[in-house]
Amino acid sequence: MKKVDITDKQFEVLQLIAEGYNSEEIAKKLGNSKKTIDAIRIEMLNRFQVKNAAHLVAYAFRKKWLK
Repeated sequence: MKKVDITDKQFEVLQLIAEGYNSEEIAKKLGNSKKTIDAIRIEMLNRFQVKNAAHLVAYAFRKKWLK
């Protein structure tokens, strides 16, 4: 799995999004604020030009970041 396009924190958030967690749940799991997780999520949506979490996860599968 080659994930050079995202940071380790973004990858952690992405994995949890793919598992179905929302921003609040991800924040608790990672010890961050919901605002931080929302910012990470929005950054990824904008960067990869996808519309929502489902598209983000699909993009990650196409890039082979997730199995």
